[in-house]
Amino acid sequence: INLDTLVLNNPDISFRDNKNNQSISSKNTKLNLNNLSLKNSILYINKIDISKDIIDFSNENINLDSNKINLLIKNLQIADKKTSIENLSLKTLKLNFDDIKSKTKIESSNINLLLNSFLLLNEDISIKDIRLFDTKLDFLNATDKTKILAKNLNLEIKKVSNSKNEFKIEKTELNKPDISIILAKNDIQNKDKKNLQANLKKDENKTSKTKLNIGPVNINNATFNFEDKNLAIPFKTTITELNGEISQIKNTKLGTTDLVVNGVVDKYGVAKITGLVNPNNIKFLTDINMKFQNISMKSFTPYSTKFLGRELKDGKLDLDLKYNIEKSNLEAKNNILITKLQLGKQIPSPDAVSLPLEIAISLLEDSKGVINIDLPVSGNVDDPEFSVATIVWKAFTNLIIKATTAPFSLLGAIFNFNEEEIKSVKFDLNKDEITPIQKETLDKISQILTKRKDIAIKISPSFNKEKESEKIGKNRVLNISLYLR
Repeated sequence: INLDTLVLNNPDISFRDNKNNQSISSKNTKLNLNNLSLKNSILYINKIDISKDIIDFSNENINLDSNKINLLIKNLQIADKKTSIENLSLKTLKLNFDDIKSKTKIESSNINLLLNSFLLLNEDISIKDIRLFDTKLDFLNATDKTKILAKNLNLEIKKVSNSKNEFKIEKTELNKPDISIILAKNDIQNKDKKNLQANLKKDENKTSKTKLNIGPVNINNATFNFEDKNLAIPFKTTITELNGEISQIKNTKLGTTDLVVNGVVDKYGVAKITGLVNPNNIKFLTDINMKFQNISMKSFTPYSTKFLGRELKDGKLDLDLKYNIEKSNLEAKNNILITKLQLGKQIPSPDAVSLPLEIAISLLEDSKGVINIDLPVSGNVDDPEFSVATIVWKAFTNLIIKATTAPFSLLGAIFNFNEEEIKSVKFDLNKDEITPIQKETLDKISQILTKRKDIAIKISPSFNKEKESEKIGKNRVLNISLYLR
């Protein structure tokens, strides 16, 4: 059979499978086929050009619809168990995918897909390279309303193969994408959270028969946005100039991935993330070090208002975070360096502490206005109530509480003094003269006041009413309290 040209214009096609509750419909299909030959069971087509205005597919679990599809195939050859395509180009203005069972929705627009050197031999597939460019992709998890938005997707994939139950990609380049993750306000009840965690755990225990072997993934000049709407004031941050490399992705139980990622946080901060993870299950093994420098404290006002009831007016933040997860057990070290922190106006919050925060900050700061805090975190990430951000902020809040309710303990730790040595001056009964014993305490208090110019003390005379005269009490100091100048 030889056919020079076949043209099919504008039919509307509809198919309904009532038994399996499936339907397919297509409108305004155009087919243009050039140079078809069929000889000795070998089919060759020089070019196939297909366009459709609308295509819809649905069954019990899936809905798929698309507008303005254009598919161009060049040099298609089918011979026995071998199928090859020299080039394939797919363009569509809009493609929507709705997985009803998993409550997942994907909306994409402006898809441009190029595929070169496709070969299907028996059940083995190989592709020389795949390119996806200028594409927009929106992902929504309907269960927890998490959104992932991707714009300007430019993806280059080299040497794809699928054979002997192994899916392999030699190299991937992700160029200049703009990716956003949005955590919607979470109204899932505790019971639902536990059910969700249980279902996720079941899914984790299911092992895939197909082995993944994806190989270095390079990220070039990406933009990453993160937004958390679970707070009174939504938290939002942006990382630009994001570059990095993911060494490999394997879904074997013991497979690990090395990663190095760095970028610019908001306008003037920098971030670097290094470490390794098990991509098949990050809760089985994760060992990550995240460093953030020169981050504006204003960005964390949504968290400060929740736990402290105050906005953050100014200050810089450096973070050195080390997170190790092994078999769902987390051990983390959070080194927090805050420079020249200034609090802003009060913002009511039911979770906020009611304490003199300025005094706490003054006590925590050194002579250069730097607060250096080490906050360890531990727990089990399978616990539905577990949240690293919440734990860190609560630990920070507890430190503030300690600074305001036990200031002498904190000052003693800073100057290597014992709390009992500086919070009071002790005299013998009916004695008011300064002896070397009292002088030692007073000298230590003097040392504190000399180095901490923003702290003042208030002294309260005291005496034993039963054994001492009031005159003695007025002439000596026993109790000391602190306040800001």
